[in-house]
Parts: sequence; C-alpha cells; structure tokens
Amino acid sequence: FLVGFSRTGTTLLERMLSGHSSIASSGEAPLITTVRQHLLQGQPVERLPSLVPEGTSPKSEQLRDLFDRTAQNMVPEASQSPCFVHKQPMNIIDLPMILQLWPTAVVIRTIRDPRDVVLSCFAQHFAPNGINRHFLDVEATAQMLASVLELSESIEARFPNANIVDVRYESFVADPESTLRPILDRMGLEFEDGVLDPTQTNSIQQTPSFLEATKNVHTQRTERWRKYEEQLRAPCRILDRWIDKGGWPKWSP
Repeated sequence: FLVGFSRTGTTLLERMLSGHSSIASSGEAPLITTVRQHLLQGQPVERLPSLVPEGTSPKSEQLRDLFDRTAQNMVPEASQSPCFVHKQPMNIIDLPMILQLWPTAVVIRTIRDPRDVVLSCFAQHFAPNGINRHFLDVEATAQMLASVLELSESIEARFPNANIVDVRYESFVADPESTLRPILDRMGLEFEDGVLDPTQTNSIQQTPSFLEATKNVHTQRTERWRKYEEQLRAPCRILDRWIDKGGWPKWSP
C-alpha cells in the first residue's frame, strides 16, 4: 500500500516503482474505499473503528477477498503482477483499517515538510470532494494536515510492529536510488535501473500530479514555503510540533 497526504510525492514514487519489471500499480482505483463502504453499510464513518474485524477472523478474509475481486475487476492486468502496489494518497486516513486487515503487507508512507504540503495543496487545482474542499483555504489545509499527522502518531502507538517504510520527499528527490533500494528490498525484489526513470513506466496514473511526475526527478519543489513565509507563518503554526519532530528547517527569525 502506497499512502501519504496529498502532494507528498506519492505519484512520483508510484511511477518510479512501476518501472520495475515485477511491479504494477492500481492507480487510484477505489479499492480500499470499496472495503470501507462494505463495512459501514451506510452507517456514519465514525463507526468504522468498531466495525473493523481482527486480521485473523473469517470476516477479515472475506474483506480481503472483496479487495482482490475489486482489483481484478478494475485493474485486471495490474492485479495479476508478482507485486501489486495499491496507491491512493488519502488512504493514509484508512491506515488503521489497512494495518488490521493486512498485518503483513508493506506500507509505504510518504512525508514532506508540512509547510510545503500546505502550500502545494492550496496552489493545486483539485476536483472537489469531501477531502479536497479543505484545500480551498490555507488554514483549513493546515488543520486537515495536523489531524492526519495526529492520526499517524496514534498509529505508531497502536501498531508498533507495522511494516511501514517512511519515504521523506526531500531525501527521495535528492537521491532516488538510496530511497528506492530499501523499498524494493522490503518487497523482496532486486533493484532494477528502470525504477530511476519516471518518464518510462507502465503506470496508469492520471492525477493532478501526473504530468509533473513524468518529468525527471528534481529538487526545485523543496522549501518553496520560504517564498510565502509571511503568509504561511500564522495558519501553519498548528504544524510546528511536526516541523520540529521531522527536523525540517525552522521558521526564519
């Protein structure tokens, strides 16, 4: 599973991984969404935590089968590959359910300087939906990101042995090979040079980041927040705890 808040590099990473001969991806097919909706059966989403069964239960096996059948229907060729990557950034909200239902799956989680995430989400034109509507306002974007980062902290406490690989966007674009080698090793795959070229992959991705991700890897989008520090400082103060925890550069004095 490849997850991460919007604009943290999931599309670029998905494209590069898809350059491996043994990897195919789902694009952003609503596979986990189907599982969630099946569990909720029209109930409020707040009920979800109490509805997710233990990973070893027959109910969990049924849900995994539902996921597989949905994948075979929506992305038939990709689902039959030796290694199938389901990429959907905001599945990070469903990560507790994913970890409970697929306890041995590799989860790749992308992270980025929170200020660049807020700026990029606000500047990007997204189709409106229940999540993207938050990105119409800088303060709302920062609050949404803070909620997801709090969730990530609770996941670390609840699933201390989860098979999660964190990919730091800034390190990834600076040295893709050093990021990709450990991921492939965790997947049990040998390194292939094809993963280093995002312009030549079998990815079916068509997202707002698609055209940008087809270009060669560059570092021009790191620390863009500095150009708008005056406008970002107040609404993004809610993110200071994670800025410090992640070791990202401090605000200017």
